[in-house]
Amino acid sequence: SRHSSRGTASSGNFSKVTGKRCIIVDDCITTGNTLAEIVTYLRRHKAHPAGICVLFDKRGVREIEGVPVYPLFSVKRID
Repeated sequence: SRHSSRGTASSGNFSKVTGKRCIIVDDCITTGNTLAEIVTYLRRHKAHPAGICVLFDKRGVREIEGVPVYPLFSVKRID
């Protein structure tokens, strides 16, 4: 595993993605930084990120780096 400038880790242990349409799956969007890094990684390896599926979206994010986000639940803060 190696660390990016943002401090998140990425691994080179993925299946071959070149030329593939990919769906990114994550548990939660808090800042979106990790998912943005994954989109960049996939594009750098000539893959097409088609969508991002998350269980919880804490920010109301509709897209990350031009990739649509599909949350199962949107969490809003109640003061």
